[in-house]
Amino acid sequence: MMKRVLQNVPACILWIFTLSTTLPASVSHAGVLLAKFGPAAVGNGGSNPLGMPPGPADIELAWISDTKWETSLSIVPGLLIGKRHYMGNYYVGLGGGVIIDTNGSGIGPYSSFGWQSDGPFVFSFEFKQALGFTSSGIISPYALRTGIGYAL
Repeated sequence: MMKRVLQNVPACILWIFTLSTTLPASVSHAGVLLAKFGPAAVGNGGSNPLGMPPGPADIELAWISDTKWETSLSIVPGLLIGKRHYMGNYYVGLGGGVIIDTNGSGIGPYSSFGWQSDGPFVFSFEFKQALGFTSSGIISPYALRTGIGYAL
């Protein structure tokens, strides 16, 4: 069964890309574009908080629509789409996607929580945890990131 799931990863990536480019665009026309930086733990002994300059695994790009749909792209934890739920400037995000770490890649859910400022220039601080199902078992990468963005 896991082999079948891994064979469907390209189809899942295409589905997430299609959903992320059509759903938020059809419901909204503005949002926030964020660039986040911070350590990611990928099952190889923990995160590297002293990685200066940040490596490719420490970078994430995120788009949050004005309807609070989030699409994020990073090497770790992967390509994700979900919905944010706000209480003031604090939020919890829930969704799913293609989860990636050093032990493989698979499809699974993620959750995040963080704080995001208001205004045209946005500051963000976030913890994101994912759970992926692979042919060799379950992976659980996480990332602790901070970033800056611009509200369009």
